[in-house]
Amino acid sequence: MLTALSIDNIAVIEHAELHFDGGFNVLTGETGAGKSIVLDAVHAILGERTSRDLIRTGADSAKVTALFEDLDPSFCATVAELGFDCEDATLLLQRRLTLDGKNSIHINGTPANVALLKEIGTHLVRIHGQQDNSTLLSAGSHLDYLDAYAGSAPLLDDYRAAYEDYRQKQAEAERLEQLDAESDQRLDLLHYQIRELEAADLEIGERDSLVAQRDRIRASETIARALDEAARCLESGEVEGPVTRLFEAARALEPTFAYYDDLRALAEKLSGFGYEIEETAQTLRGRLDSLEFDPALLEEIESRLDYLFRLSKKYGPTEEEMLAYLENIRREVNELENRERCLADARLARDAALEAAQRKAAALSHFRLEAAGRFEEAVCCELRELDMPKVTFVCARKETALTARGVDEVEFLISVNPGEPPKAMTRIASGGELSRIMLAIKSVQSGISDVPTLIFD
Repeated sequence: MLTALSIDNIAVIEHAELHFDGGFNVLTGETGAGKSIVLDAVHAILGERTSRDLIRTGADSAKVTALFEDLDPSFCATVAELGFDCEDATLLLQRRLTLDGKNSIHINGTPANVALLKEIGTHLVRIHGQQDNSTLLSAGSHLDYLDAYAGSAPLLDDYRAAYEDYRQKQAEAERLEQLDAESDQRLDLLHYQIRELEAADLEIGERDSLVAQRDRIRASETIARALDEAARCLESGEVEGPVTRLFEAARALEPTFAYYDDLRALAEKLSGFGYEIEETAQTLRGRLDSLEFDPALLEEIESRLDYLFRLSKKYGPTEEEMLAYLENIRREVNELENRERCLADARLARDAALEAAQRKAAALSHFRLEAAGRFEEAVCCELRELDMPKVTFVCARKETALTARGVDEVEFLISVNPGEPPKAMTRIASGGELSRIMLAIKSVQSGISDVPTLIFD
Protein backbone atom coordinates (compact mmCIF):
# COMPACT_ATOMS: atom_id res chain seq x y z
CA MET A 1 0.00 0.00 0.00
CA LEU A 2 0.97 3.65 -0.34
CA THR A 3 2.50 4.70 2.96
CA ALA A 4 4.22 8.01 2.16
CA LEU A 5 4.01 10.73 -0.50
CA SER A 6 6.46 13.61 -0.83
CA ILE A 7 5.66 16.57 -3.14
CA ASP A 8 8.06 19.35 -4.12
CA ASN A 9 7.20 22.36 -6.30
CA ILE A 10 3.96 20.98 -7.75
CA ALA A 11 1.58 23.87 -8.58
CA VAL A 12 1.09 25.91 -5.37
CA ILE A 13 2.68 23.26 -3.13
CA GLU A 14 6.31 24.11 -2.36
CA HIS A 15 6.82 21.08 -0.15
CA ALA A 16 4.50 18.60 1.49
CA GLU A 17 4.89 15.20 3.06
CA LEU A 18 1.93 12.90 3.58
CA HIS A 19 1.95 9.65 5.56
CA PHE A 20 -0.81 7.05 5.37
CA ASP A 21 -1.81 4.24 7.70
CA GLY A 22 -3.48 0.99 6.73
CA GLY A 23 -7.24 1.23 6.24
CA PHE A 24 -9.23 4.36 5.44
CA ASN A 25 -7.39 7.71 5.19
CA VAL A 26 -9.21 11.00 4.48
CA LEU A 27 -7.88 14.31 3.15
CA THR A 28 -10.33 17.19 3.50
CA GLY A 29 -10.14 20.89 2.83
CA GLU A 30 -11.87 23.85 1.28
CA THR A 31 -11.83 24.55 -2.44
CA GLY A 32 -8.31 25.60 -3.43
CA ALA A 33 -6.65 23.91 -0.48
CA GLY A 34 -4.66 21.63 -2.80
CA LYS A 35 -6.55 18.33 -2.80
CA SER A 36 -6.54 18.14 -6.59
CA ILE A 37 -2.83 18.96 -6.66
CA VAL A 38 -2.16 15.93 -4.49
CA LEU A 39 -4.01 13.85 -7.07
CA ASP A 40 -1.95 15.45 -9.85
CA ALA A 41 1.19 14.40 -8.00
CA VAL A 42 -0.13 10.84 -7.63
CA HIS A 43 -0.92 10.70 -11.35
CA ALA A 44 2.62 11.86 -12.09
CA ILE A 45 4.27 9.23 -9.89
CA LEU A 46 2.13 6.53 -11.54
CA GLY A 47 3.54 7.36 -14.96
CA GLU A 48 0.69 9.43 -16.36
CA ARG A 49 1.38 12.19 -18.87
CA THR A 50 2.29 15.49 -17.25
CA SER A 51 2.73 19.11 -18.34
CA ARG A 52 5.51 21.53 -17.50
CA ASP A 53 2.70 23.80 -16.25
CA LEU A 54 2.56 21.51 -13.23
CA ILE A 55 5.90 22.91 -12.03
CA ARG A 56 5.50 25.61 -9.41
CA THR A 57 6.00 29.16 -10.70
CA GLY A 58 9.58 30.28 -10.11
CA ALA A 59 10.96 26.76 -9.75
CA ASP A 60 13.19 24.99 -12.29
CA SER A 61 11.92 21.53 -11.48
CA ALA A 62 9.39 19.52 -9.50
CA LYS A 63 9.71 16.19 -7.73
CA VAL A 64 7.32 13.53 -6.47
CA THR A 65 8.34 10.58 -4.31
CA ALA A 66 6.06 7.71 -3.25
CA LEU A 67 6.78 4.82 -0.89
CA PHE A 68 4.85 1.55 -1.17
CA GLU A 69 5.22 -1.15 1.46
CA ASP A 70 3.91 -4.65 2.23
CA LEU A 71 3.55 -5.46 -1.45
CA ASP A 72 2.26 -8.79 -2.69
CA PRO A 73 5.06 -11.35 -3.33
CA SER A 74 3.77 -12.16 -6.83
CA PHE A 75 3.86 -8.47 -7.74
CA CYS A 76 7.38 -8.18 -6.32
CA ALA A 77 8.42 -11.07 -8.54
CA THR A 78 7.03 -9.22 -11.56
CA VAL A 79 8.92 -6.08 -10.58
CA ALA A 80 12.12 -8.11 -10.21
CA GLU A 81 11.63 -9.51 -13.71
CA LEU A 82 11.49 -5.93 -14.99
CA GLY A 83 14.93 -5.37 -13.47
CA PHE A 84 14.19 -3.66 -10.15
CA ASP A 85 15.06 -4.95 -6.69
CA CYS A 86 11.96 -5.61 -4.60
CA GLU A 87 13.17 -8.21 -2.09
CA ASP A 88 11.83 -6.41 0.97
CA ALA A 89 8.32 -5.93 -0.55
CA THR A 90 8.99 -2.19 -0.76
CA LEU A 91 9.06 0.18 -3.74
CA LEU A 92 10.33 3.75 -3.73
CA LEU A 93 9.22 5.65 -6.84
CA GLN A 94 10.79 9.01 -7.71
CA ARG A 95 10.01 11.32 -10.62
CA ARG A 96 11.56 14.69 -11.33
CA LEU A 97 10.01 17.07 -13.89
CA THR A 98 11.95 19.93 -15.49
CA LEU A 99 10.96 22.98 -17.52
CA ASP A 100 12.61 21.57 -20.65
CA GLY A 101 10.19 18.64 -20.57
CA LYS A 102 12.72 16.01 -19.48
CA ASN A 103 11.88 13.36 -16.89
CA SER A 104 14.20 11.75 -14.38
CA ILE A 105 12.69 8.54 -13.01
CA HIS A 106 14.03 6.07 -10.47
CA ILE A 107 12.47 2.88 -9.13
CA ASN A 108 14.18 1.71 -5.95
CA GLY A 109 17.16 3.83 -6.96
CA THR A 110 17.46 2.32 -10.45
CA PRO A 111 16.88 4.61 -13.46
CA ALA A 112 13.69 3.85 -15.41
CA ASN A 113 11.48 5.35 -18.09
CA VAL A 114 7.87 6.55 -18.09
CA ALA A 115 6.57 3.38 -19.77
CA LEU A 116 7.98 1.15 -17.02
CA LEU A 117 6.72 3.52 -14.33
CA LYS A 118 3.22 3.40 -15.80
CA GLU A 119 3.30 -0.39 -16.14
CA ILE A 120 4.21 -0.77 -12.47
CA GLY A 121 1.87 2.02 -11.36
CA THR A 122 -1.24 0.30 -12.74
CA HIS A 123 -0.68 -2.48 -10.19
CA LEU A 124 -0.14 -0.13 -7.25
CA VAL A 125 -2.95 2.44 -7.23
CA ARG A 126 -6.43 2.76 -8.71
CA ILE A 127 -8.01 6.21 -8.74
CA HIS A 128 -11.77 6.75 -8.90
CA GLY A 129 -12.86 10.27 -9.75
CA GLN A 130 -16.24 11.95 -9.40
CA GLN A 131 -16.91 11.36 -13.10
CA ASP A 132 -16.89 7.59 -12.44
CA ASN A 133 -20.19 7.95 -10.56
CA SER A 134 -21.96 8.69 -13.84
CA THR A 135 -21.36 5.11 -14.99
CA LEU A 136 -23.86 4.00 -12.36
CA LEU A 137 -26.52 5.86 -14.34
CA SER A 138 -25.88 3.56 -17.29
CA ALA A 139 -27.47 0.17 -16.68
CA GLY A 140 -25.21 -1.32 -19.34
CA SER A 141 -22.23 -0.95 -16.98
CA HIS A 142 -23.84 -2.69 -14.02
CA LEU A 143 -23.06 -6.20 -15.25
CA ASP A 144 -19.37 -5.24 -15.41
CA TYR A 145 -19.43 -4.28 -11.72
CA LEU A 146 -21.06 -7.59 -10.81
CA ASP A 147 -18.56 -9.55 -12.91
CA ALA A 148 -15.65 -7.71 -11.31
CA TYR A 149 -16.95 -8.65 -7.86
CA ALA A 150 -17.79 -12.23 -8.81
CA GLY A 151 -14.51 -12.89 -10.62
CA SER A 152 -16.36 -14.04 -13.71
CA ALA A 153 -13.50 -13.35 -16.13
CA PRO A 154 -12.42 -16.99 -16.73
CA LEU A 155 -16.00 -18.16 -17.32
CA LEU A 156 -16.74 -15.10 -19.44
CA ASP A 157 -13.66 -15.66 -21.62
CA ASP A 158 -14.60 -19.32 -22.04
CA TYR A 159 -18.14 -18.37 -23.03
CA ARG A 160 -17.01 -15.66 -25.46
CA ALA A 161 -14.81 -18.15 -27.31
CA ALA A 162 -17.81 -20.48 -27.67
CA TYR A 163 -20.06 -17.58 -28.67
CA GLU A 164 -17.62 -16.43 -31.37
CA ASP A 165 -17.37 -19.99 -32.68
CA TYR A 166 -21.17 -20.11 -32.88
CA ARG A 167 -21.31 -16.76 -34.72
CA GLN A 168 -18.81 -17.96 -37.32
CA LYS A 169 -20.66 -21.22 -37.90
CA GLN A 170 -23.97 -19.38 -38.06
CA ALA A 171 -22.55 -17.02 -40.70
CA GLU A 172 -21.31 -20.00 -42.72
CA ALA A 173 -24.71 -21.67 -42.58
CA GLU A 174 -26.42 -18.43 -43.65
CA ARG A 175 -24.01 -18.07 -46.55
CA LEU A 176 -24.82 -21.56 -47.80
CA GLU A 177 -28.54 -20.94 -47.35
CA GLN A 178 -28.31 -17.96 -49.69
CA LEU A 179 -27.16 -20.10 -52.62
CA ASP A 180 -30.08 -19.94 -55.06
CA ALA A 181 -31.19 -20.80 -58.59
CA GLU A 182 -28.35 -18.78 -60.09
CA SER A 183 -26.00 -21.47 -58.83
CA ASP A 184 -26.27 -23.39 -62.14
CA GLN A 185 -25.05 -20.36 -64.11
CA ARG A 186 -22.30 -19.84 -61.57
CA LEU A 187 -21.28 -23.49 -61.90
CA ASP A 188 -20.95 -23.18 -65.70
CA LEU A 189 -18.62 -20.20 -65.28
CA LEU A 190 -16.55 -21.89 -62.59
CA HIS A 191 -16.16 -25.10 -64.62
CA TYR A 192 -14.93 -23.03 -67.57
CA GLN A 193 -12.41 -21.18 -65.37
CA ILE A 194 -11.18 -24.46 -63.85
CA ARG A 195 -10.66 -25.98 -67.29
CA GLU A 196 -8.78 -22.91 -68.46
CA LEU A 197 -6.50 -22.77 -65.43
CA GLU A 198 -5.88 -26.52 -65.39
CA ALA A 199 -5.03 -26.47 -69.11
CA ALA A 200 -2.46 -23.77 -68.43
CA ASP A 201 -0.51 -26.23 -66.23
CA LEU A 202 0.81 -23.38 -64.13
CA GLU A 203 4.09 -23.62 -62.24
CA ILE A 204 5.24 -21.13 -59.63
CA GLY A 205 8.13 -19.06 -60.96
CA GLU A 206 7.55 -20.12 -64.58
CA ARG A 207 7.25 -16.62 -66.00
CA ASP A 208 10.45 -15.46 -64.33
CA SER A 209 12.26 -18.48 -65.76
CA LEU A 210 10.85 -17.92 -69.25
CA VAL A 211 11.73 -14.23 -69.21
CA ALA A 212 15.33 -15.07 -68.25
CA GLN A 213 15.53 -17.71 -71.00
CA ARG A 214 14.04 -15.34 -73.56
CA ASP A 215 16.47 -12.59 -72.63
CA ARG A 216 19.40 -15.00 -72.98
CA ILE A 217 18.26 -16.02 -76.47
CA ARG A 218 17.80 -12.40 -77.51
CA ALA A 219 21.31 -11.62 -76.24
CA SER A 220 22.91 -14.78 -77.65
CA GLU A 221 25.04 -12.87 -80.17
CA THR A 222 26.45 -10.59 -77.47
CA ILE A 223 27.07 -13.55 -75.17
CA ALA A 224 28.82 -15.50 -77.95
CA ARG A 225 31.20 -12.64 -78.69
CA ALA A 226 32.05 -12.29 -75.00
CA LEU A 227 32.72 -16.04 -74.56
CA ASP A 228 34.87 -16.21 -77.70
CA GLU A 229 36.91 -13.18 -76.72
CA ALA A 230 37.50 -14.51 -73.21
CA ALA A 231 38.55 -17.95 -74.51
CA ARG A 232 40.97 -16.48 -77.08
CA CYS A 233 42.62 -14.38 -74.41
CA LEU A 234 43.47 -17.52 -72.46
CA GLU A 235 44.35 -19.90 -75.29
CA SER A 236 47.62 -20.08 -77.23
CA GLY A 237 47.39 -18.87 -80.80
CA GLU A 238 49.57 -16.83 -83.07
CA VAL A 239 50.51 -14.86 -79.99
CA GLU A 240 51.56 -16.97 -77.05
CA GLY A 241 48.83 -17.06 -74.38
CA PRO A 242 49.23 -17.28 -70.62
CA VAL A 243 48.97 -21.09 -70.61
CA THR A 244 52.06 -21.49 -72.85
CA ARG A 245 54.00 -18.91 -70.90
CA LEU A 246 53.22 -20.58 -67.55
CA PHE A 247 54.37 -24.00 -68.78
CA GLU A 248 57.54 -22.44 -70.24
CA ALA A 249 58.30 -20.73 -66.93
CA ALA A 250 57.89 -24.04 -65.09
CA ARG A 251 60.28 -25.84 -67.48
CA ALA A 252 62.82 -23.01 -67.19
CA LEU A 253 63.14 -23.71 -63.45
CA GLU A 254 63.98 -27.42 -63.88
CA PRO A 255 67.83 -26.94 -63.72
CA THR A 256 67.44 -25.40 -60.23
CA PHE A 257 65.66 -28.36 -58.65
CA ALA A 258 68.91 -30.03 -57.57
CA TYR A 259 69.85 -26.96 -55.58
CA TYR A 260 66.56 -25.54 -54.27
CA ASP A 261 63.67 -27.73 -53.21
CA ASP A 262 61.33 -24.76 -52.88
CA LEU A 263 61.81 -23.89 -56.56
CA ARG A 264 60.51 -27.34 -57.53
CA ALA A 265 57.35 -26.56 -55.57
CA LEU A 266 57.14 -23.17 -57.24
CA ALA A 267 57.45 -24.77 -60.71
CA GLU A 268 54.66 -27.21 -59.85
CA LYS A 269 52.52 -24.26 -58.79
CA LEU A 270 53.12 -22.52 -62.11
CA SER A 271 52.17 -25.69 -63.97
CA GLY A 272 49.02 -25.95 -61.85
CA PHE A 273 48.04 -22.41 -62.83
CA GLY A 274 48.54 -23.36 -66.46
CA TYR A 275 46.25 -26.40 -66.19
CA GLU A 276 43.56 -24.37 -64.41
CA ILE A 277 43.59 -21.65 -67.06
CA GLU A 278 43.58 -24.25 -69.79
CA GLU A 279 40.55 -25.93 -68.17
CA THR A 280 38.81 -22.54 -67.83
CA ALA A 281 39.36 -21.84 -71.53
CA GLN A 282 37.88 -25.24 -72.41
CA THR A 283 34.85 -24.50 -70.23
CA LEU A 284 34.30 -21.19 -72.03
CA ARG A 285 34.57 -22.93 -75.41
CA GLY A 286 32.10 -25.59 -74.27
CA ARG A 287 29.62 -22.92 -73.21
CA LEU A 288 30.13 -21.18 -76.55
CA ASP A 289 29.53 -24.42 -78.47
CA SER A 290 26.29 -25.08 -76.58
CA LEU A 291 25.05 -21.54 -77.19
CA GLU A 292 22.54 -21.31 -79.99
CA PHE A 293 19.95 -18.90 -81.27
CA ASP A 294 16.70 -20.78 -81.85
CA PRO A 295 14.03 -18.54 -83.44
CA ALA A 296 11.39 -21.23 -83.01
CA LEU A 297 12.12 -21.60 -79.30
CA LEU A 298 12.07 -17.83 -78.89
CA GLU A 299 8.68 -17.65 -80.57
CA GLU A 300 7.39 -20.45 -78.36
CA ILE A 301 8.58 -18.66 -75.22
CA GLU A 302 7.04 -15.36 -76.34
CA SER A 303 3.74 -17.14 -77.03
CA ARG A 304 3.74 -18.79 -73.60
CA LEU A 305 4.52 -15.51 -71.84
CA ASP A 306 1.70 -13.78 -73.71
CA TYR A 307 -0.68 -16.60 -72.70
CA LEU A 308 0.36 -16.35 -69.05
CA PHE A 309 -0.04 -12.57 -69.16
CA ARG A 310 -3.61 -12.87 -70.44
CA LEU A 311 -4.41 -15.40 -67.69
CA SER A 312 -2.91 -13.09 -65.05
CA LYS A 313 -5.24 -10.28 -66.11
CA LYS A 314 -8.19 -12.56 -65.33
CA TYR A 315 -7.08 -14.59 -62.33
CA GLY A 316 -4.26 -12.78 -60.54
CA PRO A 317 -0.90 -11.14 -61.29
CA THR A 318 1.28 -14.04 -60.09
CA GLU A 319 1.29 -17.80 -60.51
CA GLU A 320 0.72 -18.16 -56.77
CA GLU A 321 -2.43 -16.04 -56.89
CA MET A 322 -3.77 -17.80 -59.97
CA LEU A 323 -3.26 -21.21 -58.35
CA ALA A 324 -4.90 -19.93 -55.16
CA TYR A 325 -7.86 -18.72 -57.21
CA LEU A 326 -8.07 -22.15 -58.83
CA GLU A 327 -8.15 -23.82 -55.41
CA ASN A 328 -10.87 -21.43 -54.21
CA ILE A 329 -13.17 -22.01 -57.16
CA ARG A 330 -12.68 -25.77 -56.90
CA ARG A 331 -13.88 -25.49 -53.31
CA GLU A 332 -16.82 -23.33 -54.41
CA VAL A 333 -17.76 -25.85 -57.10
CA ASN A 334 -17.75 -28.58 -54.48
CA GLU A 335 -20.09 -26.51 -52.32
CA LEU A 336 -22.44 -25.75 -55.19
CA GLU A 337 -22.56 -29.30 -56.47
CA ASN A 338 -23.04 -30.65 -52.97
CA ARG A 339 -24.84 -27.69 -51.45
CA GLU A 340 -27.53 -29.71 -49.74
CA ARG A 341 -24.97 -31.90 -47.96
CA CYS A 342 -22.71 -28.90 -47.19
CA LEU A 343 -25.69 -26.96 -45.83
CA ALA A 344 -26.76 -29.88 -43.67
CA ASP A 345 -23.21 -30.21 -42.30
CA ALA A 346 -23.06 -26.46 -41.67
CA ARG A 347 -26.37 -26.50 -39.82
CA LEU A 348 -25.24 -29.41 -37.66
CA ALA A 349 -22.01 -27.57 -36.82
CA ARG A 350 -23.97 -24.38 -36.07
CA ASP A 351 -26.44 -26.20 -33.81
CA ALA A 352 -23.62 -27.92 -31.94
CA ALA A 353 -21.83 -24.58 -31.47
CA LEU A 354 -25.08 -22.97 -30.32
CA GLU A 355 -25.63 -25.72 -27.78
CA ALA A 356 -22.08 -25.32 -26.47
CA ALA A 357 -22.49 -21.53 -26.21
CA GLN A 358 -25.85 -21.89 -24.43
CA ARG A 359 -24.37 -24.39 -21.98
CA LYS A 360 -21.49 -22.06 -21.14
CA ALA A 361 -23.86 -19.08 -20.95
CA ALA A 362 -26.01 -20.97 -18.45
CA ALA A 363 -22.97 -21.79 -16.31
CA LEU A 364 -21.90 -18.14 -16.41
CA SER A 365 -25.40 -16.97 -15.52
CA HIS A 366 -25.62 -19.38 -12.58
CA PHE A 367 -22.24 -18.17 -11.32
CA ARG A 368 -23.40 -14.55 -11.57
CA LEU A 369 -26.66 -15.26 -9.76
CA GLU A 370 -24.85 -16.87 -6.86
CA ALA A 371 -22.51 -13.89 -6.62
CA ALA A 372 -25.34 -11.34 -6.95
CA GLY A 373 -26.81 -12.23 -3.56
CA ARG A 374 -23.45 -11.82 -1.83
CA PHE A 375 -22.83 -8.58 -3.74
CA GLU A 376 -26.19 -7.12 -2.68
CA GLU A 377 -25.58 -7.90 0.98
CA ALA A 378 -22.00 -6.61 0.90
CA VAL A 379 -22.99 -3.31 -0.75
CA CYS A 380 -25.89 -2.81 1.68
CA CYS A 381 -23.52 -3.42 4.59
CA GLU A 382 -21.13 -0.76 3.28
CA LEU A 383 -23.98 1.70 2.65
CA ARG A 384 -25.22 1.29 6.20
CA GLU A 385 -21.75 2.36 7.33
CA LEU A 386 -22.14 5.41 5.06
CA ASP A 387 -25.26 6.70 6.85
CA MET A 388 -27.80 4.92 4.66
CA PRO A 389 -29.22 2.54 7.31
CA LYS A 390 -32.52 1.77 5.58
CA VAL A 391 -31.16 1.18 2.10
CA THR A 392 -32.10 -1.76 -0.07
CA PHE A 393 -29.78 -2.60 -2.97
CA VAL A 394 -30.84 -5.16 -5.60
CA CYS A 395 -29.17 -6.66 -8.67
CA ALA A 396 -32.18 -7.10 -10.95
CA ARG A 397 -31.52 -9.68 -13.68
CA LYS A 398 -33.31 -10.12 -16.97
CA GLU A 399 -32.60 -12.96 -19.38
CA THR A 400 -31.68 -11.99 -22.93
CA ALA A 401 -30.79 -13.69 -26.16
CA LEU A 402 -27.18 -14.75 -26.59
CA THR A 403 -24.83 -11.78 -26.73
CA ALA A 404 -21.10 -11.33 -26.28
CA ARG A 405 -21.80 -10.86 -22.55
CA GLY A 406 -23.92 -13.98 -22.11
CA VAL A 407 -27.69 -14.14 -21.50
CA ASP A 408 -27.83 -11.73 -18.57
CA GLU A 409 -28.86 -8.12 -18.35
CA VAL A 410 -28.31 -6.61 -14.91
CA GLU A 411 -29.55 -3.33 -13.49
CA PHE A 412 -28.95 -2.02 -9.98
CA LEU A 413 -32.11 -1.00 -8.16
CA ILE A 414 -32.18 0.90 -4.89
CA SER A 415 -34.62 1.93 -2.22
CA VAL A 416 -33.47 4.46 0.39
CA ASN A 417 -36.67 4.57 2.44
CA PRO A 418 -38.45 1.69 4.23
CA GLY A 419 -41.54 0.40 2.46
CA GLU A 420 -40.57 1.75 -0.96
CA PRO A 421 -39.88 -0.82 -3.67
CA PRO A 422 -36.39 -0.71 -5.22
CA LYS A 423 -36.27 1.41 -8.36
CA ALA A 424 -33.68 2.33 -10.99
CA MET A 425 -31.00 4.61 -9.59
CA THR A 426 -31.48 7.06 -12.44
CA ARG A 427 -34.95 7.78 -11.05
CA ILE A 428 -34.34 8.19 -7.33
CA ALA A 429 -30.63 8.46 -6.42
CA SER A 430 -29.22 11.91 -5.69
CA GLY A 431 -25.66 12.96 -6.50
CA GLY A 432 -24.55 12.35 -2.93
CA GLU A 433 -26.22 8.96 -2.85
CA LEU A 434 -24.55 7.99 -6.13
CA SER A 435 -21.18 8.88 -4.65
CA ARG A 436 -21.84 6.73 -1.60
CA ILE A 437 -23.12 3.83 -3.70
CA MET A 438 -19.99 3.99 -5.87
CA LEU A 439 -17.80 4.14 -2.76
CA ALA A 440 -19.62 1.10 -1.36
CA ILE A 441 -19.21 -0.86 -4.60
CA LYS A 442 -15.52 -0.03 -4.87
CA SER A 443 -14.98 -0.86 -1.23
CA VAL A 444 -16.60 -4.25 -1.75
CA GLN A 445 -14.52 -4.86 -4.87
CA SER A 446 -11.33 -3.86 -3.05
CA GLY A 447 -11.51 -7.10 -1.13
CA ILE A 448 -10.98 -9.06 -4.34
CA SER A 449 -8.80 -6.54 -6.19
CA ASP A 450 -5.04 -7.09 -6.57
CA VAL A 451 -4.44 -3.31 -6.41
CA PRO A 452 -3.35 -2.46 -2.84
CA THR A 453 -4.33 1.24 -2.85
CA LEU A 454 -7.63 2.84 -3.86
CA ILE A 455 -8.05 6.61 -4.08
CA PHE A 456 -11.49 8.20 -4.19
CA ASP A 457 -11.84 11.79 -5.30
